[in-house]
Amino acid sequence: YLASGRHSDAIRCFLAALERNPHALEAIELLVILGADRNDVARSVQTGLTVTSKNKQTTTEDNNPLHDDETKSSLLAIQELVNAHFLMHRNQTANALTQFRKLDQLYPNNVYIMLKIATLQVCFPQILMV
Repeated sequence: YLASGRHSDAIRCFLAALERNPHALEAIELLVILGADRNDVARSVQTGLTVTSKNKQTTTEDNNPLHDDETKSSLLAIQELVNAHFLMHRNQTANALTQFRKLDQLYPNNVYIMLKIATLQVCFPQILMV
């Protein structure tokens, strides 16, 4: 869909992909680029985390409340990532850099996050002054 310019169909597919795998970072990035609604992206991520959490509990047959905490923690981190991408796409580079740096503190040495930080710093050197 993306290659043929059918952006609405591509958005639907990427949202569905997030509902199956909320950690599909490329899907989040492409949804931002395609102009998807931020709330739709957040909703798909939340649905995906809920489904994967339930699947994890079913396969382990564990009603451990830590799984709920893990799901909430993942949701917050992915929401931060979604927010950072939307900021970056809207040319709010200083705010985007701040968001990616927060994520870098949560997930040190994460190659994806480090790449986003480096991209912002190289493409917009003036934000290093902030």
